[in-house]
Amino acid sequence: MLQPYSENFNQITVKNTVTVTDGGVLGPDGIDLVTGNDYQINNVSALNATTLGGAVVASSLTSVGALNAGSITSGFTSIDVGAGAITTTGTLSGGTIASSGRTLGYKGDPVASTNDMTLSLGNYFLISGTTTTNRILKTGWTQGSVVILKFNGAVTVTHGVAAGSDYQGFQLAGAEDFTTGADDTLTLVFDGVWWRETSRTVI
Repeated sequence: MLQPYSENFNQITVKNTVTVTDGGVLGPDGIDLVTGNDYQINNVSALNATTLGGAVVASSLTSVGALNAGSITSGFTSIDVGAGAITTTGTLSGGTIASSGRTLGYKGDPVASTNDMTLSLGNYFLISGTTTTNRILKTGWTQGSVVILKFNGAVTVTHGVAAGSDYQGFQLAGAEDFTTGADDTLTLVFDGVWWRETSRTVI
């Protein structure tokens, strides 16, 4: 439950887990938090929201516990969770995100090689099968997104196939196709038009 607050102090103390449903509002007396103000959320267990963004808008957001959300897309300039953690299954975007600890990646679900591949959540993917692959679905990715593909066997990754149906092709080193071997990796960055190779490891 939300505890009493001071309008000048802008602090919400969460004694137990609080769930905000999609489209709900987290704020004193059900009032949206306001851009330009700083807010501290002290939660003993965790703050959970289907969408923490739109309802929660602040120039800085501090949580001393775990901050769990479907997405965080507020106009913040900083987020600090202290000894806690930020966990989001959706989008984390806004101002500068600084970490004094480790930046942890996420291994996505394995993907079978196909002409057009769809990657799940994550940034590191095991690619099974031997079917030639020409493109990756761009949905859910932004310019600057980086993915690492690790192959279980021989797959031809084709250079320069034109986009189609929201699938974007590859720009590979030397403008040549890359035939992988087992345990080879390919690192790609999405520029909004192509998945561009930044490095590869041939085992």
